[in-house]
Amino acid sequence: MKESIPSRLLELAQGIVIVPKLINAGFVIGAKRGRGIAMVKRADGSWGNPVFVTITGGSVGL
Repeated sequence: MKESIPSRLLELAQGIVIVPKLINAGFVIGAKRGRGIAMVKRADGSWGNPVFVTITGGSVGL
């Protein structure tokens, strides 16, 4: 990767979600869907095991 997450941001973060391909479409009615992984930072500062997640959503409006 050319980009990296700044170390200061990772220190402050309580968790991270990575969704590499989020499909987002809409015209009056919108929808989005994507699959990725999530990790939560533990109280001792270490990162938990990755968990697979699916993000799904919709909207209606102008």
